[in-house]
Amino acid sequence: MNDLYSNEVSEGEVAFCALAALNVSNISPDEYEHIAEVALRTVDKMIEKAPMFTTSLKASILKRRSVGIGITGLAGALYKEGIDFDGSEESFLFVSKLAQQHYYYLLKASQKLSNESGVVVEGVDFNWLPLDTAVNKMPLQHDWEALRGNNRKHSVLVAHMPTESSAVFSNATNGLYLPRQKVVNKKARKGVVQYICDDFIKGVHKTSYDVDNITLSKYYGIVQDSSDQGISADYYFDPSRYPDEKKPLSELMKEWVAQAKYGNKSMYYHVTRDFNGGSFQDVQKSVMEEDACEGGCKI
Repeated sequence: MNDLYSNEVSEGEVAFCALAALNVSNISPDEYEHIAEVALRTVDKMIEKAPMFTTSLKASILKRRSVGIGITGLAGALYKEGIDFDGSEESFLFVSKLAQQHYYYLLKASQKLSNESGVVVEGVDFNWLPLDTAVNKMPLQHDWEALRGNNRKHSVLVAHMPTESSAVFSNATNGLYLPRQKVVNKKARKGVVQYICDDFIKGVHKTSYDVDNITLSKYYGIVQDSSDQGISADYYFDPSRYPDEKKPLSELMKEWVAQAKYGNKSMYYHVTRDFNGGSFQDVQKSVMEEDACEGGCKI
């Protein structure tokens, strides 16, 4: 603690990542490069303006400039193209093109910002590109070699997060995930928000509980191939589809092996379908009762 609060340069570092996400369901390929650059410039400026607890913390943050710009609305983007999470080659190729485009333009923007500012991040291998460590060999979509070896301003650029709360604000499906159903009730600090997935057609499109976790692993692995940080990949479990509402250990092991096989770094949340049929009004009442509690905390 003494080291952390020292006015001199700390011997250690505090990890700090500034996040943002692009709503890909509302972005055309022609404008992706521009929007990616605007997002990176915005987050980079916020890093410089962010209040810091200590001098050493400020120094380590400016030294690394760690950024995590992800994707939200992937499911919506698929639906608009007439594609679903059905495990088809067309679907996998669409996700691969999007993930490659996402990282490529962020890296290009980071190199541009480095040239403009003269700031070159430390401790990064500028020769590394996602294609060097990709597990799922998908067709390359860009001139990656043009970016190899160039100075950059940020140590990392991409993180894929659930965007559970921010997806409501941007009116998008959560991160890289399928919708759990067409209408989702989300608890918020001041009440309940209903999110309606306009592009989702009930009975036509798959929900998150309709796609097996091994197939999901491949989608996530394709995105991981074009990321420089481990992504947040959720998996799903519907107890009603199993005898005694228990998934066999053998199936759990197969899913664990598959997610590693396809290049994922971890399994994030395991979401259980446990909705008990309560109405929107029931959820609102529950939140109001929680807000009425004095002296307590809730997440």
